Amino acid sequence: MPEKLQITITAAIKQYLEDFVMKLFRKHQKEVSVNVFRELQGQPFLTKKLACQHFGMGRTTLDTRLKGIEEESTRYPYGVIRDGGIVLVNYFAMTDYLFYRNQLQQKNLRKHIPPFSARKTAEAVGFYNVVKEG
Repeated sequence: MPEKLQITITAAIKQYLEDFVMKLFRKHQKEVSVNVFRELQGQPFLTKKLACQHFGMGRTTLDTRLKGIEEESTRYPYGVIRDGGIVLVNYFAMTDYLFYRNQLQQKNLRKHIPPFSARKTAEAVGFYNVVKEG
């Protein structure tokens, strides 16, 4: 019996990869199982309007928080992206900043804050969770 190999791909690349995978493993005479997963969330940057809605805060409060993130540019190098009138807020930097805001404002407490990791924040908020379709 041929060796069984299971490959998991996202729905976004399913069409492109499915044919390639099938051809590749037919060539090597292996049984192929393809699972399709739907991504729950995929964009880490929000406009100011979406950030206000998502985090449940007003424009003035958001602007204050964005100023705080920009002051912490060594911790959040891509926390806020500005290009003319376009402002994009990094969802993970904003989440981390809101969580550690009080500690960041105090000289002695900020020493005990773990370094920012977008990956760890993403995992904590369920960004990498997937749901199996079908």
